[in-house]
Order: sequence, then structure tokens, then C-alpha cells
Amino acid sequence: MAELSCPYEVEVTPDLVEKDNNSWYLQLRMHYYLTLGQFLTNRDTKWAAA
Repeated sequence: MAELSCPYEVEVTPDLVEKDNNSWYLQLRMHYYLTLGQFLTNRDTKWAAA
């Protein structure tokens, strides 16, 4: 896990690995897109409009 800490500049803990395994990144990303919609990428905006 130490090799992951350098590129991401955060401590990679067992708790962080567990959250990643439980798809927290995808959930946080979706929350961001749904709450701060003005920052949607062009691709996502076109997909949502369809």
C-alpha cells in the first residue's frame, strides 16, 4: 500500500481500501454531478439530456 500513497499523496489505509472496494468513489462522483450540475462534462450533459 505504500506505493499507492506516493502518487495520490494520501495515506492508503485499510478503511480507504474497503471504501474503494464498496464503490464509494462512484457514489461520491454521482453525488457531485447531481448536486453541482453546472460542472457536468459535455459527454455527461448530452447523455442526461437524451
